[in-house]
Amino acid sequence: MDERYRFSILVTEVILSSDWWYKSCKDCRKKVQMEGDTYKCSRCITTVPMPRYKISLNAIDADAKRHEDSPFARFIFWGQQGEILTGKQVLILVAEANSRAEYTPPELTGLVGKKFTVIATPTRDSLDGEHMFYQVESTEPLFEPANPENAQPPTEETQGENESQDNTLEATPPPSPSAAKEEENDSTGKRRKRNDHLSNKNKRGTKKDLFGQQPAHAGTEYTDQN
Repeated sequence: MDERYRFSILVTEVILSSDWWYKSCKDCRKKVQMEGDTYKCSRCITTVPMPRYKISLNAIDADAKRHEDSPFARFIFWGQQGEILTGKQVLILVAEANSRAEYTPPELTGLVGKKFTVIATPTRDSLDGEHMFYQVESTEPLFEPANPENAQPPTEETQGENESQDNTLEATPPPSPSAAKEEENDSTGKRRKRNDHLSNKNKRGTKKDLFGQQPAHAGTEYTDQN
């Protein structure tokens, strides 16, 4: 299952029943095991464990109109994605925990209610699980739009800047008829491509497939443009 999908998610629960970090091999990132008085990796020759994030959380579609009725999916944030999620390096939170098994960093509990845009890959747990499981490859906070009621009134300085920009726009000469026609054709072509993309995307499935109980081979599929 190597498909990648882009989501806008709303975190509803952080899974605290599983460890949010583990001791990994510094070379292959596999979990190391204690043997005698040292740690060993089953794959590499290493005795130096490194803490690494493994944060599991449940999330729903951030764009859903009724959150209480929305199906959820399980997202797992490893390593660097965990650092982006919490805003802190794993070493800092592990040090704060100070070997207290019952301690949960506020950086984790504070994730509930936050929104993120992620690119994730379905895992094989989705085949047998009651809901979808995804491994996150890219994480970006999804900020709420500014509230107009809380907007600051313009000052004399900012008002002067706006008036200066308006004067600049008014002084800009209109495009020539040939340039305007070329821009219109370009806009029409882009709109046609977008409509074709949306049509193909709808054929592949819906967001409900991605968050529902069936393994998803369809939906908002992500393709790297680079």
